[in-house]
Amino acid sequence: MTALHLRRPVACPAAQAPCYLERFFAEHAEGDVAVLALRAPIGMPGFPEVTLARDCIVKIARHDRRAAMIAAYDVQWESAGGGPFPRLRGTLSLPNDEDYDSCFLALDGTYEPPLGAAGAAFDAVVGHAVAQTTANDLLERIAEYLEHSYHITEAAKAEKRAARTS
Repeated sequence: MTALHLRRPVACPAAQAPCYLERFFAEHAEGDVAVLALRAPIGMPGFPEVTLARDCIVKIARHDRRAAMIAAYDVQWESAGGGPFPRLRGTLSLPNDEDYDSCFLALDGTYEPPLGAAGAAFDAVVGHAVAQTTANDLLERIAEYLEHSYHITEAAKAEKRAARTS
């Protein structure tokens, strides 16, 4: 089992981020799952940077924890086309930052490299870096969406306030 633990700061309050996160997944939904093309730029000595892209099926479900202080979701993803690719299972959460205007987008998960010993060797050399880069791509895309949505909402509120005072 290989673990991933990633965090990315997000310029959006933790209280508003879950609404935007759920909207992000709804906009990418096909039935009850989201389908996203996750990308992993891979640098290999002697070769220009190569970008691997794979359509992935991403499933997300909110934890049903009453009185939870942090919004958390069960998340899993796998290759849409099947094949010898790992399946990641974990938790996507939105922990608070030190101020009220931002939070973090955190992913904690595990995956089992496919193909036994050969897969474990590949994971040690390149596979873990691919998994980490792919997970970072997912976090980056979600974070950009949260920040953009928050700024649009705040701009609309400011416009409304300005219209009332003029």
